[in-house]
Order: sequence, then structure tokens, then C-alpha cells
Amino acid sequence: MPEIITPYGTWDLPAQWDANNGYGFRAIDSVDGTSVVRLLAPALALTKQAEDARDAAQGALAGALAAMPTRWSFDTATGAADPGSGKLRLNNATQNAATAIYVDSLNADSVSVAALLAALGGSDSAVKATITLIETADPTKWLEFSVSGVTDSTGYYTLAVSNVGGSAASPFSASDEIALARSRTGDKGDQGDQGDAGPQGDPGDIADLSVYPTKATPVDADEVPVADSADDGTTKVTTVGGLLSSTVRLTGPQTIGGAKRGAIVALADGATITPDFAAGNNFAVTLGGNRTLANPTNITAGQTGIIRLVQDGTGSRTLAFGSYWKFAGGTAPDLTTTAGAVDVLAYYVDAADHITASLLANVS
Repeated sequence: MPEIITPYGTWDLPAQWDANNGYGFRAIDSVDGTSVVRLLAPALALTKQAEDARDAAQGALAGALAAMPTRWSFDTATGAADPGSGKLRLNNATQNAATAIYVDSLNADSVSVAALLAALGGSDSAVKATITLIETADPTKWLEFSVSGVTDSTGYYTLAVSNVGGSAASPFSASDEIALARSRTGDKGDQGDQGDAGPQGDPGDIADLSVYPTKATPVDADEVPVADSADDGTTKVTTVGGLLSSTVRLTGPQTIGGAKRGAIVALADGATITPDFAAGNNFAVTLGGNRTLANPTNITAGQTGIIRLVQDGTGSRTLAFGSYWKFAGGTAPDLTTTAGAVDVLAYYVDAADHITASLLANVS
């Protein structure tokens, strides 16, 4: 064996670890001939101890994750469906871009954890909880999401999520054992007291109505009322020529020339699609899976419009409807399921809980 000569005696190579003395060389002491380990350096001994502590901590974490009740096998499919007993899946192949997680009600040990999953949506805050998906065999692989909604989808739960971090874009592979660590958000606190009123603004200039002619009502078709002059049936008016075909009124019959347009509002695709009828009249969405068109928010009787429904490149996407949507014969229509197909849903709001609708299928 190679040797080196030192003031401590003859040292054998290579270096060795001694439980009492640390990291050094096995040496034959020149004084009494005993075999000891001489420290190479205290820093190296500390490094070895740190490495052992790190390995022990990682082993303990992996063991703790493997013992958690919230464990599932990872399914690489992305459709909005039950991933199967003891499995979970994301709705996007690029895992950190997922907006929904589909989790079976049974964990990897075939034990029901439905109550635990339902509790993730128990907060009345906008963000219901924060969850971290961790591969139990390699805890360095993880994704973290905020949860904005939890839906019991019968046999599995749909979590509406937004990614907030992760070890990689797509750290998980098929059949990886995934632990779900969770932190539920507390309920929203009580509203605070109203603040003091701000200072009153300066008064505006008083309009000089004398510049406008006075005439008896009703005004002509090319004139706009400015202000009542007195309680004598007259009004101040200004002429706007061909800008308007008649006086603009908030009530009563009205004819307005020229096109009037509203922007088409893009709806966010997800397991549940909820239109906000205050955002516009006409909407559009591309379906990336089987979806539910929920009851809209901000419903007002008299609103009309359309919703353009487009199949994605895969096709075969279905659409269920919330209870407010009503169809001829009481039966909801089926979508055209060809990849890229377009259907148009025309609607009229009869009441705050009743929307009459009709599907124009396969518009091409």
C-alpha cells in the first residue's frame, strides 16, 4: 500500500473515515506503533458530517411522504375525467401550465379521502388553499399551485388551480407516486370600518345656457336637448346635423342609424366555464376537454347575444349546462364533436334564473 512519511509517523493511503477522529489517514504512530487515524483537516470532517446529515434528512422526508394518506399515482392523460382509482392527473401536458387537477376520491391505498379533498374548497377567500405535489421517491421534483375552486365530480374531484412554482415545467412521469401537501386558506376577515370622506372638490363652471336656442318640445330629429329652461314645456337644444337621426332617449321607441358593435369577450376554458354577462353580450371559447357551461353571473332580463363554441384540435368535447339554461323540448343539445368544429349558442335572458337558448350546430 502507498505510504507517506509525516511527523506523526508513516501514513497509509488512501484516506479513511474514523468514527471518533474524523476524516484522515490510517497511520502507524512512530512513538508506540499503534494504528490511529490522523485528521486531514477539521473542515473535511465537518463536510463529511454535513453530507451525512443531508442524506439522513432526505431519507426522512422521503419516508414521511411515502407514509402520507394523500398519495396518488400520476396519470399522464389530460382529459377532464376520473383518472382512475388511486390516481391524479393534470389538464395540460406541460404540467406547470395546468389550470385543473383531477384527483380520484380514493388514494393509492384505496382509502377514501373525499372529505379531505372537499375541505380544500372550504374557505370563502378567493384562494381557497395552496397545495404542493411532490414525487415521494425524489422530493426534489415538485409543483405548487393555488386552489381557487373545488368541485365534486362524482368519484373524483376537480381542483381549479394556478401554478405558483415548481422544480421544472413537467417534473412528473407516468405512474410516479405523488404526495399532495396542503395548506388551507383561512376565511376572509370582517370588513373594516369605512374611512373618512375625502375633501369636497371644487365646484365646476356653470354652463351658459343662453347660447342655446329655446323652443317648444318635442325637439326636431336633428337636435339634442341640453337642459330644461323652465316649467313651460320648452327645452334648450343644440343642432348636431347628421350626427343623430333623432333625439336620444333613455325610454320610449328609438331609431339609431349606423352599426353599433360590442367586443367579443373571450371566456376562460376550464372544467367549469362561467360567463360574466356584465362583460358583454357576445362570447367565444375553445373547448379543451369536456366542460360545463355554468349559470352566468350578473344576469339581467332582456340581454341577448351568442356564445361561439369551438372544438380544439382533438375534438369529441362535450358541454353540459347549468340549471338556468333552457332549451326547446327541455333537452340540452349535443355539440358537433369534429376537431375544430364551430357551434353557436344564441341566447335571450327571460329572467334572472331563466335563459332561453338555441344551438346553431356545425357552422361552417
